[in-house]
Amino acid sequence: MKFQFDSSKYTKKTVGITCLALGLSIGFGGGWYAGREALRDEVRNSLTDAFSGVFGGNTNKSNKPIVKKKKQVIDENKNVIEDTSITVTKNEMDNTYKYKLTISTAEKLPDTYGSSYGYITVRCEGNKTDVIISAVRYLSSDSQTVKMRWDDGAIESEYMSGSTSGQALFSRSPNTFISKASTANKLVLQYSPWRETDEIAVYKFTDQNRKDLKRMQGYCK
Repeated sequence: MKFQFDSSKYTKKTVGITCLALGLSIGFGGGWYAGREALRDEVRNSLTDAFSGVFGGNTNKSNKPIVKKKKQVIDENKNVIEDTSITVTKNEMDNTYKYKLTISTAEKLPDTYGSSYGYITVRCEGNKTDVIISAVRYLSSDSQTVKMRWDDGAIESEYMSGSTSGQALFSRSPNTFISKASTANKLVLQYSPWRETDEIAVYKFTDQNRKDLKRMQGYCK
């Protein structure tokens, strides 16, 4: 059966309107498809911003590894730190200082809408030290046992606390974690997202990472 179109039955105006409607439909469909990834990124970034606002973590709009230019940082003792990824902020109310270092996974990890980087954030403020493992997939706020393997060593386990956002885990031995990371080349973490298969995050520490982690040891009390 062949489809036949008799243009004589339609006015030029009708044909023009029909072609315009068809063109808009195709354009809308293509635009929706092309913009779907952008929408997903916006949703993911909104969740990241919300988490960062609660926990003071890094706000990384594109979820790409942080690449910082060489810079100088002055700490609370007026020492100048050269070429570092550590950020230092001063609380003008009580003159205390906060030090923060963020390191990303070596590769992106799969999530519901594609893939993203995971992060380790080391944060020191006064007498409080935090090591925060930011996951890609939702974890829930429950605490859980996390498996760790430093370089080619034996598999270790640590029971970590869950964040209220359900997106991160807090080490209960942050100073020990920082000490091990400051001399390691690689760390593999395995933890359990909520109702999903385990997430395995691989971190490869550079010379700069190790140098900054050793500096953080001096700031974290």
